[in-house]
Amino acid sequence: MEKFDVIVIGAGPAGCFAATELKRKGYSVCILEREERGHRKVCGDGLSMAGMEVLRMMDFPVERIPAKGAFRIQHYYYYAENRLIQKEVEKPAYCLARNFTDGLFQEYAQQDFHIPIRYGCGVKDIFRREGGYEVNGVYGRKVLAAVGANARIRLDGQDFLCVDRSKPVGISCIIKGKPAEEGFFFFDYDAAYDGTYAWIFTLGRNLYNVGLWRKAEYGRLKNQLAEFMEKRCPEWTGAYEVVRPSKGAFMGIGSPVKSREDGIFLVGDAANTSNETDGEGISRAIISAREIVETYF
Repeated sequence: MEKFDVIVIGAGPAGCFAATELKRKGYSVCILEREERGHRKVCGDGLSMAGMEVLRMMDFPVERIPAKGAFRIQHYYYYAENRLIQKEVEKPAYCLARNFTDGLFQEYAQQDFHIPIRYGCGVKDIFRREGGYEVNGVYGRKVLAAVGANARIRLDGQDFLCVDRSKPVGISCIIKGKPAEEGFFFFDYDAAYDGTYAWIFTLGRNLYNVGLWRKAEYGRLKNQLAEFMEKRCPEWTGAYEVVRPSKGAFMGIGSPVKSREDGIFLVGDAANTSNETDGEGISRAIISAREIVETYF
């Protein structure tokens, strides 16, 4: 059985940056990722100004982002009190599909830090073994779970992480419309969304991510998304066709408590780090990973 100091479960932003921070400290690390390389996540596909600032703070080579074909965001547009407001983006922000964004982070972990990532390695069970843990036939003295929002994992046969349906939920789809003249983030703060918002983001010359973020009532999301698309998409994308049907995900499955005496730590959406007001996840996930490593390793 292969042995590592730390097993990281999940190769998203939280998992990759937790792994690289651990490697900087001299720990041996292995990442286990449920999906195959290039998997497309359910999310807004955006790298906000806040997210870009966090990546710089982590010394990530941000010049790799536009080189990957990211769409530079020029403006934020949003409806507030029935008025369209335009705001120029002061610092770099990008739209890039999450399979490419996560792919960049995974390449960074693999190529710059030589961290192995086992793809197609979904984790359902963690077992205590000899002062550490066995996860999918790999031994680790500690485990860092960066498993996203929808995982279900057992610890020694007992439920450990399960979807928390009281948490906020997001839903999004990908559509194809008219070519965009510029990259933009558009937000609609309609009262129907209970203080949250719906969005349209440019993904490429004629691709858009369209979604809705709510704090509750998952069952209403699909209808509300359809209503939003009928109302706003023709204005922003012209005639369109859906190229990826809508999918949803609850944001957070575990406890926000950062310390566990048994050597298992939760980061990212697994620790409910997403902003419940605006859904910002990438920057908070990366920060939570850094804080865990700095504090407990």
